[in-house]
Amino acid sequence: MDDAGQQLTLKIDRVEKSRYDSVVWEVFSAYFMGDSQFRIPQGSYRLSHPDLGTETFFISPKSAVEYELVINRKR
Repeated sequence: MDDAGQQLTLKIDRVEKSRYDSVVWEVFSAYFMGDSQFRIPQGSYRLSHPDLGTETFFISPKSAVEYELVINRKR
């Protein structure tokens, strides 16, 4: 959901561990697939999941239908 309250459904395509993942830092990317008719620009969006709740994340487009979310957090 964006700041205007518009919603778009994205499907998790894959999750990949980063080469920067370490004992101290957990680093990975989640890739999402969307619809080419509804593109979203790079920015912060609220993502909701029935089991995980709602959080705000920074998402970048990788193509017309693929988006990437990078997580970098201290373990």
